[in-house]
Amino acid sequence: MLPAGNRFLGFIIIIILITSATLYGRLRYIPDDYTNIQTAINDSGGGDTLIVRPGTYYENINFNGQNLVLASEMLLTGDYNYIETTILDGDSSDAVLTFANGEGPSSLVYGFTIQHGKSHDGAGVFCDGASPIIAYNIIRNNYAYRPTGGGNGGGVYCSYSNAIIMNNLIAHNQCSGVYGGFGAGIASRNAVPIIINNTITRNLSNQLGGGLFSTYSNPVVTNCIFWNNEAVDEGNELYIHESDFSITYSDIFAGYAGQGNINSNPEFRDPANDDFRLMSTEYGYSYDSPCIDTGNPLFKDHILSELWGLGTVTSDMGAFGGGDSTGTDIFGEIRSIPDKIALNQNYPNPFNPVTKIDFNLNEPQHVILKVFNLLGQEIESLIDNTLEAGSHSVTFDASKLSSGVYYYTLKTNDRVESRSMVLMK
Repeated sequence: MLPAGNRFLGFIIIIILITSATLYGRLRYIPDDYTNIQTAINDSGGGDTLIVRPGTYYENINFNGQNLVLASEMLLTGDYNYIETTILDGDSSDAVLTFANGEGPSSLVYGFTIQHGKSHDGAGVFCDGASPIIAYNIIRNNYAYRPTGGGNGGGVYCSYSNAIIMNNLIAHNQCSGVYGGFGAGIASRNAVPIIINNTITRNLSNQLGGGLFSTYSNPVVTNCIFWNNEAVDEGNELYIHESDFSITYSDIFAGYAGQGNINSNPEFRDPANDDFRLMSTEYGYSYDSPCIDTGNPLFKDHILSELWGLGTVTSDMGAFGGGDSTGTDIFGEIRSIPDKIALNQNYPNPFNPVTKIDFNLNEPQHVILKVFNLLGQEIESLIDNTLEAGSHSVTFDASKLSSGVYYYTLKTNDRVESRSMVLMK
């Protein structure tokens, strides 16, 4: 289960996208304004926000090329209770959510329980030629089954997709078929999904990849927990075939080589009853989870509480950690910054294709400003020079890059500071 009662949490990228969508599109409620979700989507325009009241909705939802926000009331309140009380149920008749018409990252699904989908591929969430954001959901009890082949992606399926999959609990999904099942948690075929801060556990594939199956793909995985998934043939947690795979700062049962990765029991609080939050002695539990404060250092826990962001502000692994990669707190104020450097958030953000990066120096010094992708590969060097004290600004043109999350890093004589930015084309 996901934590209840916390407010004003959320990954800053999601906040920016939501703000943009609700500012420029229409805000409507289901079932107040429409009797069902699909009717609301069919009547929507670009940038609309659809808020779904608590309840169970037996639907097979297709975004049909609409770039819009579909969210529970968690979006407006920050209350995690709405995840478990706002249920999208596929009624075992098709995928719960389908993105197959070029939807981009301004399509967002946020704050639901997604369950009981049944389809050949992507029983919970199906992404083919589309790149939505799937964030802060429970994706459970979905079944990818193909009677004449192999089922792909019980929880999530990505094909020719750059979907962002973040802060989801993906559990108890299955995949099978006459020729097997591939990726009970997540399946990636010819795709580049970004998979951040997910807990992926107790998924079952009757052939390959209990947690994640990747073929001819370049997935980027960080801050995730893969634990107690099962594949009948091979790859209980991960099955990787012909893939340029990046996985870092994750807890993977049986181990996986990569920066910051560990192989430790995550010490969930009560996994027998599907409570996959992390134990903490600070709040009366027997152990400290090894996933506390061991996540990607580019991310910070958005808030510290009994339920979310344990230990220090250093990011936790799994669905209940991370949430802030910008150096700002939950209200947007800048954190305390050393006197020698002040690196500001780029503006505009998200941007397309040009944005401005500002920073301040209180003394002359040599400055290096570079842009990196999520793999840590250098994209462009913007400054490598000695500058005078004062305010400085540089323009970054990303017209040759694809949509996604990038980082810019400012290095001075004695300090390194990084921030994230979002390119949306």
